[in-house]
Amino acid sequence: MKQWFWYLCLATVAQAQTGYLTYPTGVAPSGVTAADLNGDGRPDLVIANTGSDSLTILLNDGTGGFTTLAPFSLGQATSTIAADLNGDGKTDLVAIGPGDLYAGPPAVGLVVLLGNGDGTFQPPLPVSDCGEAAEVQVADLNGDGIPDLAATCLSAGRFGIPIGAYLLILPGNGDGTFGTGASYSLGPTPWAVLTIADFNQDGKLDVAVATEGTVTVFLNDGKANLTPILSTGEPWNYAPEIVAGDFNGDGILDLAVSGELAADPQLGTVAVLLGKGDGTFQAAPSLQTTGYGQLIAMDLNGDGHVDLAEGLSTLVFFAGHGDGTFETGFPFGGSGSIGSSLALADFTGSGVMGFAGTNVLVTPSGNANGNTVILPRAVWPSLAVANVSGAGFGLGPLAPGSIATAFGFNLAAGSATATGTPPVLLGGATVSVTDSAGATRAAQLDYVSPGQVNYLIPPDTAPGLATVGIGASSQLARSRSYQWPRPCSP
Repeated sequence: MKQWFWYLCLATVAQAQTGYLTYPTGVAPSGVTAADLNGDGRPDLVIANTGSDSLTILLNDGTGGFTTLAPFSLGQATSTIAADLNGDGKTDLVAIGPGDLYAGPPAVGLVVLLGNGDGTFQPPLPVSDCGEAAEVQVADLNGDGIPDLAATCLSAGRFGIPIGAYLLILPGNGDGTFGTGASYSLGPTPWAVLTIADFNQDGKLDVAVATEGTVTVFLNDGKANLTPILSTGEPWNYAPEIVAGDFNGDGILDLAVSGELAADPQLGTVAVLLGKGDGTFQAAPSLQTTGYGQLIAMDLNGDGHVDLAEGLSTLVFFAGHGDGTFETGFPFGGSGSIGSSLALADFTGSGVMGFAGTNVLVTPSGNANGNTVILPRAVWPSLAVANVSGAGFGLGPLAPGSIATAFGFNLAAGSATATGTPPVLLGGATVSVTDSAGATRAAQLDYVSPGQVNYLIPPDTAPGLATVGIGASSQLARSRSYQWPRPCSP
């Protein structure tokens, strides 16, 4: 018998997803950043509250929860990045927000917050030369061992509407401040984002910038002198994110860009560009999505291939095949609206990544209060088998009595659909569920095929971690571990 094993976290109430934590934030939360803010080795969270001019700081308590500190007052910040800018071993922040273009105090623009090492921060230090930053990253670009700052800055036209952008490189002074640097025009565009990596394999960090429909790579000579090379036109309009990763396993970095699909602005796209090793790229099959948001690239399911996660109305997971293509995205059902910004981190110390996003809660009076939504330990399915809710195909724990769907390969010898009462044997396939109390029950089957099995979670299944086995014909047994986020509470 061929058998696949994975774990299900089963709830005692009919929920598509459990295990999420929520914490209140300020008004209109936007960007969320994960970093160790107090030096205890655990990732904490920073949420930028655009509507209440503050940062919410959540410290990881080491037990799967978080402790909220007093809000940090800071203008209209929209996002932050974390780095040690002054070499004292404490995490600092760079915060960005509306600046010169939108001219409404209290504008943030671009500022540095030096960390005290306990989750609190010193008063902001303004960074000049970039009145309206679209995105900022920090890396040592000139080889002196001190973090430098790279920012995409917007240029204003009439009425403060962005009509162009430029790339700004500022050398770090080693004390959290930055010196005078160089700027590079990005042409007429309403938006620009960047990522930093070695794209031509010379051991020096380069900068890739996505603008409206193009990607331009700026090759670095090792002293932060940048040379732009071939711009790649792609089918997006507005592009809010660009990330780098080796998507096809050839040892050369590739790019993925999330954006508004040019052919249909109601849809989104994740354009995949495979690197040639010289700083140029060629297009690979892109992913069509329902929107566009923050994009993260890393191996999330532990199969050795780089995956993608995108913040849409929920987090959507795209499993990488290892050849530059990706599986159709699975949403994390039940997570609510996490906005377009998200952060991934190992919040539990288990080696499994969780995620956090923001949720704006508009009240009847029009106030945009919000919270942060956290799944401390997420489930990242392998390509071999993905187990999802039968209602909406969302990832996550399932309720007793609910319909589950397993997608995979060779799950059944053929296709069959139940008529009348669903049987426990259909088309030569069976499903068994062993719950957290050790009881094993046969699951009723509604539909089976080599690539999909629809089954009913037995109503008496105990809450907690369970093992599900899918058997097909008399083939050789084989197993695969699959861990759900955390045990559910009754």
